Amino acid sequence: MVLGRSRRIIEETILWANTREAFGKKLINQPVIQSHIGEMVADFQATYAQYEKLTGMYNTMSKAEANAKLGGPTAILKYKCTRMSTLVSDRATQVLGGRGVSKYCRTTLNKTECYN
Repeated sequence: MVLGRSRRIIEETILWANTREAFGKKLINQPVIQSHIGEMVADFQATYAQYEKLTGMYNTMSKAEANAKLGGPTAILKYKCTRMSTLVSDRATQVLGGRGVSKYCRTTLNKTECYN
């Protein structure tokens, strides 16, 4: 669940940065914003790859073997998901500014809808 929500936060952040202009150019063209988005995507992709690998391991092992061998990797993945979601939320709030904490807004290429 955390992976899906983090992916959605990244999508919304990128859409917002593509539509918002600051200092005469789109927010996505600012180096700091590119850095934040790059960190978010890199950490998400690393966590997702770890999730896919662990899922594949669960699917190829018997239940007893998986219980014996995959407890540690599962705990590490849970920790990694927590750290990744914290980083994604923090960076998205930096990019979104006040919108990141005050409202739920859904941005599309054509419009932005906000809800309290």
